[in-house]
Formats: sequence, C-alpha cells, structure tokens
Amino acid sequence: MVISLGLFDPAHCQAVTQPANEPVAAGFDVGDRVALKDLSTNLLDGDRPVPNRGESVFRVEQIGGEHADIATDDGTVRGWVRTDQIVPFESAITFYTTKIEADPKDAQARAARGRIWIEQKRWDWGISDLNEAIQLAPQDPRYYHLRGRAHVQSNQNEKAVADFTTAIRLDPRCALYYYLRGLVWDKKRYFDKALDDLSTAIRLDPGNVSWVLVRGKVCSAHGRHNQAMDDFEWVIRMRPGDPLGYAARGEEWLENLESDKAIADFTRAIVLDPSSISGLLLRAKAWKRRFDFKMAIADYSQAVRRAPEDPEPHQELAWLLATCPEKAFRDGPRAVQEGTMACELTHWNDPECLDSLAAACADISDFQAAVKWQTRAVELLPRDDKNRAVFRRRMFIYEAKHPYRD
Repeated sequence: MVISLGLFDPAHCQAVTQPANEPVAAGFDVGDRVALKDLSTNLLDGDRPVPNRGESVFRVEQIGGEHADIATDDGTVRGWVRTDQIVPFESAITFYTTKIEADPKDAQARAARGRIWIEQKRWDWGISDLNEAIQLAPQDPRYYHLRGRAHVQSNQNEKAVADFTTAIRLDPRCALYYYLRGLVWDKKRYFDKALDDLSTAIRLDPGNVSWVLVRGKVCSAHGRHNQAMDDFEWVIRMRPGDPLGYAARGEEWLENLESDKAIADFTRAIVLDPSSISGLLLRAKAWKRRFDFKMAIADYSQAVRRAPEDPEPHQELAWLLATCPEKAFRDGPRAVQEGTMACELTHWNDPECLDSLAAACADISDFQAAVKWQTRAVELLPRDDKNRAVFRRRMFIYEAKHPYRD
C-alpha cells in the first residue's frame, strides 16, 4: 500500500533541525540503498506500523536527525525508521555475515543476507542462504517469498510458484504473495490464474494502485481490452496527477485504433512528467499511426535531445527516417548517424538497433553494409523469436539491392 509519510509530523516524533538533504554519520545519504538490520522491524507511518516488508531493499528519501524516510524502489511501501535500524546496501553482506557467525541459527540474518545476494544477482548464494533459513524456521512465509523471488529472477518459474504457494498457505492474508504468484502465472501464460491472483492481491490491498495498473496491462496483453480499460480508468480516478495511468490508457486507445484519444492521453502524461521519454516515444508511435510523420519525427528528435544516452530514441528515429513511406520525410544520412549511435550505445549487440542501422544503410544505397548489419541482427535473435523471419526477409531485400519501406 502506498502510505503517506509521517516522519516530520511533530505529533509523532521530535522536531528535526538538521536539513533533510544533509548527510548524517550513519554511512548513507539521501538516494542511497539500505536494508533493515532486523527483518522484523516495522516501518512506521507516523506512529502506525507498516508490517511485513522488512525483507525488502529500500532507498533513503529523507534524513532528519536520528530518523530516515525510506521506500521500496517501486514506491509501494514507504515509512520511517531510526537510522540505527538500517544498514547501507554495500556493507549489508558483511553486517549479516557477522550476525550469522555470532549465531549460526539466526534464520533472519541468513534470509536477509540471501536477499542481498539476490539483489546482486548471485542467485545460487541467495537460494543457499534461504534454504538454510527455511530449514531453521520452516513456518516463516517470508523466507519462501524471498526464495520464490530468487527463482523468478533465475528463470525457475515452477519452483517460484511452489514457494509463493507455500507462503500463501502460511500467511493467506499477505497480498504481496498473491501478486507475485500472479506475475509468474502470467509469465507462464496461465492468464486465468494470473488474473485471479492479481485480483485477490488487490482485494486484500485495495489502496495499491500500482497493482491495478499491472492487472490492466496483463488484461490488455491477453486481449481483455474492456477489463484493461476499466483498470486504467480506475487508476486515473485514484491518481489524476500520475502520468502512468494516462500512458497506459493511451496505449489501450492506440491498440483500439483510437489514435486521437491516445495522443491526448500521451500528451497529458508528458505534461505531468516533462522528463518522460516513454511518453514522447508513445506519442510518436501514435503520430505514425495517423501518418503524421512530421510530428512523429519531432517527438523522436525531442526524445533524443532529452536522453542522448538512451539507445531507444536513436533507434526509433533512425528507423522512421530510413523507412518512412513518404519520401519527403526520409533522411538517409541522418538515419545512419542515429542508427550508428543506437548500436554504439548497445555495444553492437542489440538486434533492433542493428535492424534500424541496416535499413538506414540501404536507404543511402550502401547495400553491402545493410546486408552486413542485417545478417548480424538475424544472428543475434534466438531461433524461436517471432521477428527472425521478418529480419531474414529484410536481409533478402537488401541482397537484392532494394531499400525497405515501412
């Protein structure tokens, strides 16, 4: 649940005289990642506890005196703790290892260290620690939850479902466990089970708007457009100042060929978050659907200026400049420049970027380079990728010395 913070409410804690952005001698600063020293520690919203998320990794949002405002990366859990109750992420492994050496039967310390290993993508070490924690405390659902997350991230989905199911059996009122199992069901293409779990999670935690947004996207991906639109409308009503709801509804309008409504929603999202690159890319896509290539190029160009280190705007702009069906909007040399930048930013290992560069080379009649980059793009795609056949057809077009038009 997204919870309003009460860290600086004088009714709940002592007045803070230190500036919120001034570092304290606790080894961390605003923006740093931290973990709770004890998984059983509750965050507080004012003086109310925020339970059952001690196993998360948090980010420091504010610091004041002996207190810190912290939140999960997704922003779904927020609260405050004392600064002596958290440890910097970088030194967490050492901290928990010391606790384990002092008490080898400390299940919480093993689970906490396992969580840090998982965050560092050291799946085997994390799962090993969690196996030990489960052996020490087999009735604690948090440890199955953490191991389930490790299994998800290491592509062991069957084991993940089993772990989340055990966590649910041990704590059937924890919405998070249903939510995570729902995501795995969706990954395994069991839509009905995914929808059931996501709906249960939302029923148990009705204030979690982010989960409603996710459910809407799952419904949209499976063709349940009316259900998806209902969810996106609900998100917008609950968070009228959040650009994500408008962006999601815009994508749904675009899926339903309502480009005018999509553009209006994407524009609203951009107004609410002027730094949004995804909003510009989505609106450019909508302009393309309306064959308004001038406006599409303008949005892609603006995205490139705002995020020069992001390869996607370069790739999208290169593709449109190289393959636009209207000659007036094609610009082969600029397309090569943008396509090359996209490939450099992805170390020449992204098939989509190479595909765009190949199209750009073909547009300026450099078919030798076009075939070279398109062949590389095909080689990088997995054999079961649905785009592989499309990429191969374009390679044959370039071999025949013809440019590609979208």
